Amino acid sequence: GWGLALFVPRNFISIDNSQNQNQSNQNECRNSVDKDFQCINEPSGDTSPSILQPASSSTSNEKNPIIHHLDPLFTIPTSMILSVQSVLDTYVDSTSPFRVPNFENRVHRILTNSFPSGPGLDPRRIMGLVEQDIVLGMYLMVEECQHHLYEKHVGSGGKDSYWGPYLDVLPQYLIPRLDTFSDEEYAVLGDTMLEAEGRRSKRLLEILYLGTKSGSDGDENTLQSIVREMIQTKLGSSIRPSDIPSSCFSFETFHRFVAIISSRAMVLKGVKHLTPLAEMINYKSKETDLHEMDPNND
Repeated sequence: GWGLALFVPRNFISIDNSQNQNQSNQNECRNSVDKDFQCINEPSGDTSPSILQPASSSTSNEKNPIIHHLDPLFTIPTSMILSVQSVLDTYVDSTSPFRVPNFENRVHRILTNSFPSGPGLDPRRIMGLVEQDIVLGMYLMVEECQHHLYEKHVGSGGKDSYWGPYLDVLPQYLIPRLDTFSDEEYAVLGDTMLEAEGRRSKRLLEILYLGTKSGSDGDENTLQSIVREMIQTKLGSSIRPSDIPSSCFSFETFHRFVAIISSRAMVLKGVKHLTPLAEMINYKSKETDLHEMDPNND
């Protein structure tokens, strides 16, 4: 799994008093006067450093745990980490019940057509960051479709997505970035070079997902057609095809997930990882939920 470290304020870090320990202890105590903290010195003969810890109502000899600078705070189990390898394990591995025929070659060909200098979908090489966003976005589209259909058809024999709780906290709106701007927003931006780059990026995603002609349904050489197969394979016979909404494989959903991944994924040695627990540190609480609560209504 992943370990997460935190920058800890100095007053929570052990103080090294290996030289002139007694004098240093006294100085640290004098220089750290704070109503919320108390200074604790080790008994004479003990060479461990003095420490600062939050004051409490308990006896002054009782020490609280100390968090050291860059100490790991928690780890993320590997089963909760998503990467392109997760996609390959699900849809390419010959032992997977959700294997999609020729998935790897078809996605590889589409990616290399749009990114000729990139490695495409080659597990032997590190993919480009944008290409990783695209493949992970396809994966989450399928999981969200499964999750929403399960909630709608509970009791019909279907199975919920393993990633359902994670999907519930992801934005349902299009995260603002350059290729999500409207005409009005580009006008406010007032930068023709950035506008051209944003429009180029969106057009590239449209061609990747829909093909050279918008809405080329049924073309197996588009990512949209592959997503359809992924959804049908994952859902099996639990849901009728007619019950699958078009939003499950729309470009708007694809664009939303590509933007989500590009804003949240952690990069380690060139590989993007979605880490559901660790990334939540960057989230903002939903204050509007509190504001909308009626204090007179239980």
